[in-house]
Amino acid sequence: MNLTKIKRPAGTYLFELDLEREDEHGFWVSGRPGQACVWPDGHRDPLHHPMILLITPGRPWVGWWLLRDDGRRLSLDICTPPQRTADGWSIVDLELDPLWTERDGQVQIEDEDEYRNAVREGWMTSADANLARAAADEGATILRVGTEPWIQAGWDLLIERFPS
Repeated sequence: MNLTKIKRPAGTYLFELDLEREDEHGFWVSGRPGQACVWPDGHRDPLHHPMILLITPGRPWVGWWLLRDDGRRLSLDICTPPQRTADGWSIVDLELDPLWTERDGQVQIEDEDEYRNAVREGWMTSADANLARAAADEGATILRVGTEPWIQAGWDLLIERFPS
């Protein structure tokens, strides 16, 4: 299955992923090192780190659980609610990304500069800008509290799918 990520104005990124399962939290997909990310210009880059994604219809973010050399990371990629496509899912990136890192245990919202630029340049509507801000603030709070059951479910699936 594919995740199509539209990043304005850069273009469309395509992540080639594997569907793991569907449950009450949404659709769980995985990406393994070597699977492709296709850039807007058509070149293919391999994924470098194992990852699990949670795609939930109607929710304005996609969760990304990553195993990186510097530790685990959980990012909520703020976007328009995912739309089903013939080969997977499509989202429009709304730039802001609440991120938790194992290295320091902190939560921060990344890409504020990209968000401000997208608003200033008119690459997102005011409705999308408001959605992005509200979803990012809520997402950061969710990550700080850390008690949503899907958070642990993502870590469990990452370890199950990519044992050390």
